Amino acid sequence: MNRRTLLATATSALSSVVLAGCLTDDEPGASTSERSTTPHDGTETERSGSEPSGSSTPTETTDDDSTWWSEAANEPDPSKEVRIGNDGEDGVAHSVGLEVYREATGTVVHDERHEVPAGSELVAYDTADANPDGVEAFRITCTFEDQTETVTIETSECYGWAEFVVTADDELDGTYTIC
Repeated sequence: MNRRTLLATATSALSSVVLAGCLTDDEPGASTSERSTTPHDGTETERSGSEPSGSSTPTETTDDDSTWWSEAANEPDPSKEVRIGNDGEDGVAHSVGLEVYREATGTVVHDERHEVPAGSELVAYDTADANPDGVEAFRITCTFEDQTETVTIETSECYGWAEFVVTADDELDGTYTIC
């Protein structure tokens, strides 16, 4: 491969990574006005407008643009919310099962069913409740009727929350955010 082709390929790949931002099914600024959020403590708050658009770009630039990602991936952040939403418009609450498995200890730290009212979202679990030791992986499995979705997140600065949503078509969708 000649030098120009290699440079063009590397520049294109880097541009894709930089422009991608955090990986999630939701677009930045996507409307969330249809759901209310219930924090883990049981209180309920209304969500309206758009998700906050924080920057995951490092404040200090370096010669190696991947350094910030590497640092974020290794920096512990124990609090990662696990959210469950119900986008149903029929007014029917859904019973959703949630299991959170802590890979470092090989234990299930949360295994409950949650009633999620139509048009709402609740915070069903926070990984900080397990008191993780540094950066740890948690495998999260959600079940609704005969559907199962599983995602794995880590307690690092690079990961955000995990979210499972029962869509208006009664389909279960699992996503998580990562930088």
